[in-house]
Amino acid sequence: MKQHEIIEIREKVLKKIRNALIDAEEKSINLSDEAKKAVFPESDTPLPMQFAESFTEAGGMFYYAENETELKHALNTVLKELKYHSVFCANDQLANLLMSDTFAIISNPDDLPTVPAVISECEFLCARTGSILMSSYLSAGRRGVAMNDALIIIASQNQILPDIEDALRETHKKYKGRFPSQLSFVTGPSRTADIEKQLVLGAHGSKRVFVFIYDE
Repeated sequence: MKQHEIIEIREKVLKKIRNALIDAEEKSINLSDEAKKAVFPESDTPLPMQFAESFTEAGGMFYYAENETELKHALNTVLKELKYHSVFCANDQLANLLMSDTFAIISNPDDLPTVPAVISECEFLCARTGSILMSSYLSAGRRGVAMNDALIIIASQNQILPDIEDALRETHKKYKGRFPSQLSFVTGPSRTADIEKQLVLGAHGSKRVFVFIYDE
């Protein structure tokens, strides 16, 4: 086969792919609200409860605190039970929740690989999927969601949104013209069964994921 014939075949294939993607995008954009409701029916369950159910079903561990005092007690109790002697936390407000005489608080990103747990804020929580939206603008940075044994997220109730679409829309509003260079959705612990169909936790991220929600 001549070179120009190979190029023509390749261009035809690429054209079909482009057309398919455009068609799929148009169908997605034209999807009516009624159709969306048929796929993802609305629920009368409060968003915090929806998130808790979806998140724990995905393997995450959820804690609810009515105030900051209860939040501090629950957070430090979990860290003690897991026998973590050091944690990464670059958010001063969250670091104040930790017992500094019990845990070494690391804030230098270069030291991330040396600590077992990362404590961070998040952008939003998605109730339907139990997902956590992280961005490169957060204190944990780009590496904080994938390098350690445990990821611990502290969030308030008003950060819980119905779905991923809502979280992305609100993130666009929040950052306007300076959108983060990276977004990550975390839904429970990292897991894979690619190798000999054996389930392995922590292959691409944290083995444990905690979400502490408090009522401001």
